[in-house]
Amino acid sequence: MSLSLRNCCTRFWIGSVATALLLSGQSVLKADYRAAVLADGPIGYWTLDEGDGIATNLGTLGDEADGEYFGDDREVDAGPDLPGMSPGNQAMRLTLETNDEATLIDDASGVTVETPILDDLQAFTLSGWINPLEADLSNRAGLFGQDNAIEFGFIGPNNIHFWAELPEGGSVNSNALYDYDNDEWHHIALTGDGETGDLFFYVDGEEIDWDDTNSVPLEELEKDSYGISGLPFQIGGGAIFGADRQYAGGLDEIAAFDKYLTEEQIQAHYQAALEGTVGDPCDFDGSGSLDVGDINLLSAAIAGGETDAKWDVNKDGAVNVGDLDSLVTDSSKLNTYIGDANLNSEFNSGDLVVVFSAGEYEDGVAGNSTWGTGDWNADLEFGSGDLVAAFTDGGYEQGPKAAAVAVVPEPSSFVLLTIAGLLILRRRRVS
Repeated sequence: MSLSLRNCCTRFWIGSVATALLLSGQSVLKADYRAAVLADGPIGYWTLDEGDGIATNLGTLGDEADGEYFGDDREVDAGPDLPGMSPGNQAMRLTLETNDEATLIDDASGVTVETPILDDLQAFTLSGWINPLEADLSNRAGLFGQDNAIEFGFIGPNNIHFWAELPEGGSVNSNALYDYDNDEWHHIALTGDGETGDLFFYVDGEEIDWDDTNSVPLEELEKDSYGISGLPFQIGGGAIFGADRQYAGGLDEIAAFDKYLTEEQIQAHYQAALEGTVGDPCDFDGSGSLDVGDINLLSAAIAGGETDAKWDVNKDGAVNVGDLDSLVTDSSKLNTYIGDANLNSEFNSGDLVVVFSAGEYEDGVAGNSTWGTGDWNADLEFGSGDLVAAFTDGGYEQGPKAAAVAVVPEPSSFVLLTIAGLLILRRRRVS
């Protein structure tokens, strides 16, 4: 199998796990650590399972951010042994020279991603699992980051360091204590928000206080990003910090985001590793499955002008009807059509009968409609706009979503007659 075909198959398999559950009739998205991380939309996510050759990127940048293993001082090792980690999970372990001295940077090993994915970011998150072998030898040793932009690693035996070289001079940096035993796996995450200047470091989902930091909002520094270096993103060795030593120990499940993740999101990732399954973040009513209750809660949030990130289903930074569309139609969510009032995975005349029989079409009662009574555009009303949304989606009489043909039909005369008949029926009942 060629490398390109293998990479495509890897990405397809990851994306198909959730879809397969839905198509088999299960509306609960059972997810492990990887699924929890991927749900938050990393631009780069490298499992480091391959051991050699291409390090496949499962993030949104796709093969643009594939990495390549390099160097001889590395080996394949078992990753964290936790319920939420994938069976057979493997990690990359960077080794020491035979004299137990740290590897010099010219002989470094790791993974290099040629695309400078951390260039020109106003917010970021880096996360992964580390298992230091000899912390006292990991002095100024990069974990993962991009030289002369956003850098992250050990600056002393037990000190984690963040450093960013800002555009046209200047820098921000922070130090925190990493007080954990060697040869133990721990989840770490670094988040930065240039708008507020907030910078947080987490170990196993818990915030670790900075010993020293000069982080402030980028605007106060008259900067518009955390740096632009044009250099590769590196995992392990590769001149992060311009160091003369490389990190010695294990690295696994490395992720990079072009946005700031909240404490709750970081904790959810860690808990997914511990527990093995997590509910879908769109299970807003906590029922354990995606259902009409979640649609109605999301619609109310959209209509009410909510801006909390938990309602941002499609992760585009806004809360609007596009999030409703994603919740209903995405294959990893409800996987059906706009207009499927009874959520049986298809949109047909039966759904029109259901919503018109409820008698709420343009009834003049503010905010009284739900998904099951015709509100398909998140304004809490049932009107012509909902019908436009449903027929524009193109699912009418296409059968169940899983077996649908990818065409967008014009509304048939039967459809128009059905709607007309139902409207007449409603007017007669009113009169």
